[in-house]
Amino acid sequence: MGEFVFRQGKLLAKPKELREFRILVPEIVPMQADGLVSFADLEGLTYKIDQARQALSLTVPPNRLMSTVLEASPGNCTARSRAGQARH
Repeated sequence: MGEFVFRQGKLLAKPKELREFRILVPEIVPMQADGLVSFADLEGLTYKIDQARQALSLTVPPNRLMSTVLEASPGNCTARSRAGQARH
């Protein structure tokens, strides 16, 4: 699970954490001094926090999600994200 920070009314995360959830983070996005980005700076992304349940619900538009390409041949299957990272 990702590690998120709620600071001064803003939800923040490291770009790497967001990419692990397959969320595209623009190359040019405002960053805090500690390397975190605000969800408010990611166009179209919305969230709800349920403090009582310690739960976060994200709504991410399709154009903000990394696509996956599957390449298969007998005995071999590889998945590549839009960012080009291969997983076997």
